[in-house]
Amino acid sequence: MIVYPVSIIMKQEEQLYRKEDMVEAIAQLIKGKLISFTDDAGKWIACDACLEDAVNLLPNNPKAHILVEHPAKTGTYVNELPEAAWDLMELSEKPLIVYLTGIRNLAKSLNGPKAIIGFRTSTDKFASDLCKRFRKPLFLYPYLDTLKTDYDVQYRCRTKANIAAISIDPHNRFSIIEQ
Repeated sequence: MIVYPVSIIMKQEEQLYRKEDMVEAIAQLIKGKLISFTDDAGKWIACDACLEDAVNLLPNNPKAHILVEHPAKTGTYVNELPEAAWDLMELSEKPLIVYLTGIRNLAKSLNGPKAIIGFRTSTDKFASDLCKRFRKPLFLYPYLDTLKTDYDVQYRCRTKANIAAISIDPHNRFSIIEQ
């Protein structure tokens, strides 16, 4: 029986995507372009959530949401991050979108005291690293074959999970949203 050191096993798990895909994705996002990838929650078209022109390239869709690298980053984009939202995002083992109000520091069309937008993190290595390396949140729109736009499918996640959605108000009252 061959026993491999843990560091070798971890290193293999980390190489789930090609470096070139990450570099190209970030370059396209910086230019204000759309990219496409799949993660543990589905197939998405993504853009810089802080760039108004990029966000406006995508039509309105109730399943569109913001991808952040860590639940703590969500506080940067909402006036008040309810403790329940933090706990749910941090403890969830499956994809979870938490819808919040009082949005700020995003593209103008997403901001506002009455705006409601979903936030989530990803357990997928590519999506997580993309947020971390891009240093901005991503606006994710469900991939639709009917949407006629220029983008490349740059990465496909190997695992899939059912996505859940919860709406939380500033008073920590929450309700489950069917997806």
